[in-house]
Amino acid sequence: MLWRQLQSFRRLLPPFLNSTRLSPSFQPACGGESKGAMKAVQYLMPKTLDLRESPFLFPHISSLHRPRGLSNPATLCTPSGPLFQHNSFSLAKSSENHRPLDELMDHDVVNQFGLPSPNPTGDVSEVFYPTLLHSSTFLQMLLPEDEKLETNSTYALLILNHDLPLLTLFLWSKACCRICADGGANRLYDCIPSLFPHEDPIGVRERYKPDVIKGDLDSIRPEVKEFYFSLGTTILDNSEDQDTTDLWKCVAYAVDILHDIKRGHMKLLVLGAIGGRLDHTFANLNALYLFREVRIVLLSDESMAFLLAKGYRHEISINSSVEGPYCGLLPLGGPSSCTTTTGLKWDLNKTSLQFGGLISTSNMPVGDCVTVSSDTDLVWTVSLRLLHSRLKEHVGSANLAP
Repeated sequence: MLWRQLQSFRRLLPPFLNSTRLSPSFQPACGGESKGAMKAVQYLMPKTLDLRESPFLFPHISSLHRPRGLSNPATLCTPSGPLFQHNSFSLAKSSENHRPLDELMDHDVVNQFGLPSPNPTGDVSEVFYPTLLHSSTFLQMLLPEDEKLETNSTYALLILNHDLPLLTLFLWSKACCRICADGGANRLYDCIPSLFPHEDPIGVRERYKPDVIKGDLDSIRPEVKEFYFSLGTTILDNSEDQDTTDLWKCVAYAVDILHDIKRGHMKLLVLGAIGGRLDHTFANLNALYLFREVRIVLLSDESMAFLLAKGYRHEISINSSVEGPYCGLLPLGGPSSCTTTTGLKWDLNKTSLQFGGLISTSNMPVGDCVTVSSDTDLVWTVSLRLLHSRLKEHVGSANLAP
């Protein structure tokens, strides 16, 4: 309800602001309809502005990219800030150092998922974009200790019915939740013991027990289902739903049970999402668009992909020890008329991207940071060839017990 109120407030406020540019004290003569709008604004103002007092609502906005004068959004825009005296509903003039409040709100109001609200599409060089940061800190387990960054980030794992990546072993222990999508349970059951040839297969399977198995359950074998059920795994049968994929069902479930995933503060790592049948791969890529507010990362041992949603300036940290050497930007959801990048060997400058025309593939990061701004959603892909080599070196020599 609060989100709807916030949107109503944003629609109602600009006309009042425009009427007050010449007068610091605003006392309009209101008709019946205007009086109702006025009361709505007076009621909603203290409630909506209080949203900005919580710093965690702005986790992705870099201070370097806030609008001029917005050094502290909570201080500037709370009811006690210099722009508002909400008790008497009088509006102070915008000073030389501040942009009009309606412009600030267009750029910095967070959405219901806790992410900054995207800006309108258009020439990306002439509009302000809030910044989203992307970093593959979950791949740090293979780095030397002196190269690892301190992080308390957590993630959820989702295992699909495809070849089980070696990466599973290294990601397992730090995952807050482990979900198998239907036949993904077969893959886990069959493949995990082969990676520990000198251990008892049953003991290995008990160590790598999923928390949840979910889907229409038309692929999981009966003995696999019974084994994990006996260990306490939650098994959710959605066989009545034949209109959505098992990945769709599992992502929706993760969003429902994990608050941080819903707010965009936690990644959902999908293993076995790239490779195999091409139609399955495209279905997995489609999930990035269906759940564009969720930070989904598709993974195999060779590649990684995630969505760069339009309306943001994306900063992608590149860990050259495991990522690369190749990357790409794919306009799968529709053509882009204006995409700009920095940090690539072949950068784009207000470039049009579309299938049937130019797409950026076999590109290469040239530093430790790539930035992307576009007027459409793009899929970022990066090869993990260096990671794959490290994985093979570590299997059999590292302590992989969760």
